[in-house]
Amino acid sequence: MFLFYIFLLVQWSKSEDKGKIETAFKHLLFIHLVFFYIQVVAYFATGEFIEFSKYVRAKDAVVLYESKALMNSFISARFTGLFTEPSYYSMIVLPISSIFLILNKHKLISVFGIISVGLSLSIAAIIIMALMIGIYIFLSKGNKFLKILCISAAIFLAPVFYGFYDARINADADYDAIASRSFVFTELQIRNTYLNMVGEGVFIDESKPLGIVGLTGAEIRDSSFYIYLLYSVGLFGFLTFFALMFYLFGFKSMVYLMPLLLFKYHLLTTMFFMTLFLFYFYKEEVSHFSEVR
Repeated sequence: MFLFYIFLLVQWSKSEDKGKIETAFKHLLFIHLVFFYIQVVAYFATGEFIEFSKYVRAKDAVVLYESKALMNSFISARFTGLFTEPSYYSMIVLPISSIFLILNKHKLISVFGIISVGLSLSIAAIIIMALMIGIYIFLSKGNKFLKILCISAAIFLAPVFYGFYDARINADADYDAIASRSFVFTELQIRNTYLNMVGEGVFIDESKPLGIVGLTGAEIRDSSFYIYLLYSVGLFGFLTFFALMFYLFGFKSMVYLMPLLLFKYHLLTTMFFMTLFLFYFYKEEVSHFSEVR
């Protein structure tokens, strides 16, 4: 199924009517932004958080919008859009917004997309967004006004984001995020050479403790796609995967794609393959607009 999925994406990227694919990406981004900003406006207007995820999922799920780190903040919720977590929202919105911004396309919707990622208050998303904006400012041929706007916004919002980061990460306001994301490194250190070379496999059963130290699925994925890949397919699979990525995308596109892989993507998510397809589809344009030195 994975191979068939990838085959379809590659064929679509070669189609003559590429405008329809770009329109599909734009509409996808627009739909997510509409639900996100409805959630934001409704929350500030009524104080009620609309848990859209409960209406679109087959089973009830806990929507993680509360945080003790926001107790003294004027924003007391982490907005999630149609998802259960802010990071999942950002994993689909940030790649599309970034590629549009890099290519100087659909500027208004891409700026609203970037702003929404900041409002989601996902620490991972904020850090990755900062990396993407930095690459955009220094390496792309994008709109100079937008670059100045990005720099101004970053200076203005830095104290706000750092305050939330300090409370959530350094002060462990909700949970020990560093320890949770570091547990997988203990697994990588103590397992044998064979497992470090070929990994535990992609299709893992998350209903029971995983690996030698008893990891949860979240503890494997939350440390980034890079660590998840090392755990799942080992060093051999890791190197093979990125050799293939550099071959397919080229160096310039990979400069923009690699920061996004700090998200907790994994090989069983549609968002991961959508992001790869997005960059494969635009790789020629990204190369043209890049000034990677």
